[in-house]
Amino acid sequence: LNPLGSAAAIELIQEADLVIWCGSKVSQNTGMNWTLPKPDQATITIDFDPLEHGRTFRPTVALLGDVRDTLTALDAAMGDSRKGVNPDWDARIAEVKARCDADKAVEMASDQMPVLPPRIMAEIAKRLDDDDVVVSDASFSAGWISGYIPAKQARRQFLFARGQGGLGYAVPGAIGAATVVAKGARVVT
Repeated sequence: LNPLGSAAAIELIQEADLVIWCGSKVSQNTGMNWTLPKPDQATITIDFDPLEHGRTFRPTVALLGDVRDTLTALDAAMGDSRKGVNPDWDARIAEVKARCDADKAVEMASDQMPVLPPRIMAEIAKRLDDDDVVVSDASFSAGWISGYIPAKQARRQFLFARGQGGLGYAVPGAIGAATVVAKGARVVT
């Protein structure tokens, strides 16, 4: 597992004709050690910061704007126009996701000793309530959390130090989350 993405996404992005980078500067980590985007892939970047467009590669199309607002507008403009257009690709996505989900389930259920991070994340996930906020320190913990603890609703439920803090971020991040983001919900670090 790469610590910055699901195994299915990492596999499928290698095969994609178009990659849309949303609010990502496409660093060494998110660009898979500078192997993405591939030279033959069309790219769209969406970011509100004009300095991020073209920072590490020249996108085919650069869209300046808030990611949520831009994706909402693109979705509305596209409507159902792409639905069912490429059934082979839809089947490929389903196949890869099913295989990767099965592999992940095995990792999360493992009783191997010493205990591995996927099992720990599975145990933490079992104990989280829908409103809990998870704050991660920098480094591999962010990858384990994002890869093995599923989001239960669309909102700011996971806070990561990626690009905004180093080791030790989790404690002040949790204090901030408890006072600003969580509003009475439990904060887990």
